Order: sequence, then C-alpha cells, then structure tokens
Amino acid sequence: MTTWRFCTIAAVALTAVAVGGCQGNGGAVSVRWRIDNLSTGATFDPMMAAASDGSCCSDVVTGGLCATYSIWVVRSVSVVLQDPTTGQPSGVAPREFLCEKRESTTEFDLPPGTYAIGLEAKVFDGTGAPAPFVVPPPETRTILRGEVVNLQDIEIGVQPLPSAKSVVTF
Repeated sequence: MTTWRFCTIAAVALTAVAVGGCQGNGGAVSVRWRIDNLSTGATFDPMMAAASDGSCCSDVVTGGLCATYSIWVVRSVSVVLQDPTTGQPSGVAPREFLCEKRESTTEFDLPPGTYAIGLEAKVFDGTGAPAPFVVPPPETRTILRGEVVNLQDIEIGVQPLPSAKSVVTF
C-alpha cells in the first residue's frame, strides 16, 4: 500500500472516530414549538415574543422585559420522556430549553428505547404566578443511538378556555 493511500485511510478513520465520539452514546430529540393564545386564536413565534431573559411573553416592554401585565409568560420548554404503556416518568431527566429558541435538539445522550415523548412548559403570568397551559399528548417514538427523533411543531396553548378536561399547571 502506498503512503498516500495509507494516510488517506488513516485520516478517514480518525474523522469517523472523532465524529462518532462527539455524538455521545445515545440518540437525540429535535423539537419546534410555537405559542397559541387559545382565548383569542393569536399565534406567536417565540423569537418574535422573546424577552431578554430567554422567556417568551405576551407583552415585552422597554429593556426587553416581560411586563407585569403580561397575560402569559413561557419561561422554558422541556422534552420529557415517559413510559409509553404507563405514562409514568422514564427515569430520564427532562431536557430544558429557553422558550425564545423556538426549536432545539437535545444532546445525543438519550438512552435508546421506545418512549412517549412530549413537551412541557413553565408558564406564568406577568407577576410570576403559575398560569394554565395545554400541550398535545406525547407521541410514541423509538430513540436509536446516533439518530434524531423529530417532533414537528408543538403548540403550547396559553389562556385555555374552560373545559371538562384537566389543564396542566405548574
């Protein structure tokens, strides 16, 4: 084997090891979200409703802060993994992101397996009191090592109308 071929093969092998090592030993979840005010029907792009602290809110005032009269403030969103048959926590810690990001991907550290994967949010009013919100039910997906599970746009419904269904609050 010529020196040129040997060096090329060695470079490719080192690159493969470096790339594989950066990904980690698990899979990842990619998610995008938007905010819907369910009482008015208005939809908000988190990047357009972003405050200086990474939150999203209905009313941003001078200095990039959420106004105390904001109807809703979404501080963060989290990717949550549950047991797909029982709905119980999977033992994998939620992966949290600032709301303003609008989309994010977890590290490649999620254990391979089948999970009910959903989104949770930390929602408050402008004074910091917890506020109700709704999100769609989790989707059952299989996480594989080195691959990304893609969750499409998930709507975080703020200001939900009263209903017979329970509303998630924190």
